[in-house]
Amino acid sequence: MKKQPLATDVGGVIKEHKRFEGDVRWVPGARWALCRLSRMYKLHIISHVKPDEEVRLRKLLKDSFVHYYIAEKNWHFVYTRQDKINVMKRYNINTLIDDRPDIIEWVEESGLRGILFRSKTFPDWCTVVRALKSFCK
Repeated sequence: MKKQPLATDVGGVIKEHKRFEGDVRWVPGARWALCRLSRMYKLHIISHVKPDEEVRLRKLLKDSFVHYYIAEKNWHFVYTRQDKINVMKRYNINTLIDDRPDIIEWVEESGLRGILFRSKTFPDWCTVVRALKSFCK
């Protein structure tokens, strides 16, 4: 059975937003969630970065647990947030997990599905996995 593609942002979803230089904190439950979701979905990253930060973010992800669940060829970095929609359409990705309401609004206006991470409906990874997989420990 062919896995359906599913995308997630990085900042605020997999990795906490940077607080100070050199500070890397992973969102609680991110590793668990990527492991569970990778069994059902072909996972992608679609993340907005500044051009001078892409190399550093790629290295950070390669040196972490992320590459075990999301193949590097499925890491898509965009320089404008609106380009996330273009990547979703190019790779037939129907759902994006993101922590920015404006991104989710653009996704939904494009006829695609957005999951607003850390919202009342999806406050954590457990609720996201439950919604996407009907399974949560």
